Amino acid sequence: GRICRWVLLFQEFDFMVGVKLGKSNSGLDHLPRIQSGEEAQIIEETMLGAQLY
Repeated sequence: GRICRWVLLFQEFDFMVGVKLGKSNSGLDHLPRIQSGEEAQIIEETMLGAQLY
């Protein structure tokens, strides 16, 4: 179901997926480490899956 829809969508594009270690990708490695000073908030999911479509 859901995975098939994503596969069909991505078949339209010509792309490559690759992995770079944090050491060789230093420009982006710091992004997940940034702290905003705010505490993380828990978001409660109130919608059912069927309502999302």
